[in-house]
Amino acid sequence: LSIKNGDISMFIHEHYNYFEANSLISTVKQAGFKVLEVVKSQSSGVLYCAAVKTKPERHDMTQKYTGKRFTEFLYSHNKVLSSLKTRLSRIHEVPGYTVGFYVPLRALPYLALIDTTHKYRFFDDDDGVHKKYIDGHDVPIENFSDLAENPVSEVFVMSFEFGEKIANKIRQYIPHTKVTTLSVLCGE
Repeated sequence: LSIKNGDISMFIHEHYNYFEANSLISTVKQAGFKVLEVVKSQSSGVLYCAAVKTKPERHDMTQKYTGKRFTEFLYSHNKVLSSLKTRLSRIHEVPGYTVGFYVPLRALPYLALIDTTHKYRFFDDDDGVHKKYIDGHDVPIENFSDLAENPVSEVFVMSFEFGEKIANKIRQYIPHTKVTTLSVLCGE
């Protein structure tokens, strides 16, 4: 889902490598292994690869990858980024309108690409990060109770996996806060 929708936050949040069978096979071969089998998990998108050490294949890694999947990823990413930029620019024209981002580590790659001087609030349900800061940001991470006590005008929920669950909770308990999910930004 993250690859399909051009979600750049997948690179810094929890996962550093997302593969499809073909890209995993190519990477394993370039590392000097012969692929014996690639199997997809029945319960998730996890790929398992069995391989044995051989001589690495020589590939020109200096050429820009322009495969179909990468092109689709860039197209989807640009669509999401443009949608977020447009929404934020309209929001900033409304006096007193406040904005927050749920799952801030997933929001940061997008915000880094948007030239903005506006302050946003960050929210996360992980007790381990409550009232803590993300490097380079002077905004403490708040939790759901903080949001309920002092709501923002709109909150962007930047998670595919938990987006609807978080959004529904906000809609149920804080009905005056507008909720926009990452899926909505992707046009799903």
